[in-house]
Amino acid sequence: MVQQNVDISQEHREKAFSVTIRTPAGIPGEFHVRSDESVAHVAKIAVDHFVAHKQLEPGPYGLALIRDGKATDMLDSARLEDYSVVAGDVLALISKEPQADG
Repeated sequence: MVQQNVDISQEHREKAFSVTIRTPAGIPGEFHVRSDESVAHVAKIAVDHFVAHKQLEPGPYGLALIRDGKATDMLDSARLEDYSVVAGDVLALISKEPQADG
């Protein structure tokens, strides 16, 4: 797995935990997050990482929490704690672009 290395303060490190975030194509990455971070912030960090590694096309993305085989869309304005995200959880990037039938 890819680990997101970001220079963070000692306090942040103590409160941080790891989650897996997957691209729409299923490429996983491990990211250190805090429960008080916004969904939009975490999505941006993940998108920036995957785009920089050429594993994702730039664009608007949101996050979904994957539990028990079900995806729950997460509001950008919410915090991870609002969805009880914990260490080991899996989140998925989801495109906010309109889907074309074809």
